[in-house]
Amino acid sequence: MKKRVEHGLERFIFSSRWLMAPFYVGLIGALVLLLVKFVQELLHIAPNILSLKDSEVILAVLTLVDLSLAGNL
Repeated sequence: MKKRVEHGLERFIFSSRWLMAPFYVGLIGALVLLLVKFVQELLHIAPNILSLKDSEVILAVLTLVDLSLAGNL
């Protein structure tokens, strides 16, 4: 009887991992959105990089770093 309850509990816990699947799909979507914003920002900066002031370059780089760190969360 004890083995049966233990096996049932293990099976229940193992099966419950599928409850997280929608969250993972949402996180993948959020990562795609962050990637789009990252590429958009990079393409916005790249053509003008030589004409930007130092402070503007630092701000642009910090924006890219911020998006990267948000993606790692």
